[in-house]
Amino acid sequence: MKILSKYFYLIISVAVVSCNGNNRAFTTQDSWYNPPPSSFTMQGWNVVEDSLVYLVPATKNEMAELILNKVDIAELNNTQVKEMLGNQTNLASRSNYFLLRAVYLGSSTHGFKVHISNDSIIVIHGSLGHEAVPMKRTALIIPLLQKPNVLFTQCFRDE
Repeated sequence: MKILSKYFYLIISVAVVSCNGNNRAFTTQDSWYNPPPSSFTMQGWNVVEDSLVYLVPATKNEMAELILNKVDIAELNNTQVKEMLGNQTNLASRSNYFLLRAVYLGSSTHGFKVHISNDSIIVIHGSLGHEAVPMKRTALIIPLLQKPNVLFTQCFRDE
C-alpha cells in the first residue's frame, strides 16, 4: 500500500507541474480550477475513500452549478443529495453531505481522488491523453463531519 501511495504522490507532483507549466495539459482553463500553491505537499493529508466520493451525474450538473455559483463548497440536505444521486447511495446518518467543485480534462480514465487535511480539501482528477484539451467542470458529493474552508481543484493528463 505504501508503494502505491508513493506512486500516487509522484503522479500528483508531476501533475502540478504539467498543469501549471508552460506545456499545459489544457487549452482553456475553467474558473473552478484552483490549484494548490507551488509549495504544496501531500504529507499529512488523509485520503477520502473512493466509495465515499460521488460524481454528480451529467443530467444534474446544471443544478450543481447553480448551487456552486458563488461558493466552492455547499452543504446539502438529504433531499438534495437524493435528488442529485438518486439511489446511488445509502445516506450516512453520522455525516453531512457537501457538494464540491471539480475540474477534469478527460472523463474516462483515472477518476477523482480527494484528500482532506484540517480545514482544507483537494480534489484531483487524472486522465490519459497526448494533446491539450479544454478543461471541464463537474461536481462531487462527499460525506464529511464538517465543512472545509478551503478547496483546491487540480487536474492532470498522463500520456
